[in-house]
Amino acid sequence: MNAITRKKKLNELKANENNIAMTGIPLTYRGEARTEKVYKIPLDYLIYNKYNGRIGSDVLSYEKQNGDLNPEKDSDRIIIEGEWTRVKYSQQTCWSI
Repeated sequence: MNAITRKKKLNELKANENNIAMTGIPLTYRGEARTEKVYKIPLDYLIYNKYNGRIGSDVLSYEKQNGDLNPEKDSDRIIIEGEWTRVKYSQQTCWSI
């Protein structure tokens, strides 16, 4: 799903009051404390943050060697998922030692 389609779908979900999961959730965004609603969003409408703290440095290394990854492309999403899985299982291994 491309960015335009995904944003359109997310706006449709947000406009539907039936998709509200919780209200009154406090959060700080750009230094401002505010209260927000939380919406139910199907996983198909989400993409990976390739610079997430757990995998960010590995993804950056991969991109320096192989070129930019686009989390909206299936082939690149698979690579990002592979990095996440590798990090996840290496952390579990450390805890079990």
